[in-house]
This record gives sequence, C-alpha cells and structure tokens, in this order.
Amino acid sequence: FNIDANLRNRLLWLLRARSTTGFYEFNSERYLIHTLSSLLNVWEFSLDLEIKQAAKVATITLLKELTRSLNSRGNVIVVDARSGPLQNKLFPSRTGVLAQLLTGIGFTLTNE
Repeated sequence: FNIDANLRNRLLWLLRARSTTGFYEFNSERYLIHTLSSLLNVWEFSLDLEIKQAAKVATITLLKELTRSLNSRGNVIVVDARSGPLQNKLFPSRTGVLAQLLTGIGFTLTNE
C-alpha cells in the first residue's frame, strides 16, 4: 500500500522521537492505554522490520514511564482531574491492572 510516500519516514520519526523524548500526555492515565494499544498493534503487525523495531522500543519506553509513575502500593499516580481519589481507592484502573501485571505490586480489596 502506497498511501503516502512519506508516511514511513514520518512514522519512524515519530516512534523514535517518542522513544527519546517521551510521550505527549505525561502521566495521563486516560491516554496511556490508547497509546499502548496503538504501539502494540504496530509492533505486532508491521511488515516493515525497521518500523517493528522502532515500535518495540517506543512500547518499552512507555512501559518504563508507567512504572516510574507508581506509588509503593502499585497504584498509578495520575495527574488528570477526572481520576478522583475515591475512584482510585475503590477500584483499580485499567492502567493500574497493567502496572500490577508488570510489577507484581498491586491492588487488593479491603473492607475499608
């Protein structure tokens, strides 16, 4: 498919930039899952080995950023206003579940 002759170059530039400078929404739990899903799709299904490798590096970078955003209980420290303290206390977020899988630290239900 040759939709855009410059698409490959732009995609490689973007993946490499994200791997070195980080992602747009710092600690944004709302966007992290969407970004991760997209990166995993590119990594898994790209037929271009250079793009596949760049997506792999960007994915690992994003996951490292996620683990730096965890507190000692394995909860994600978020900066968006939509993730209130009550919500975070009662139920793990999708990102929190991912963090638990990555680190082994995580959410447990209590009678509090």
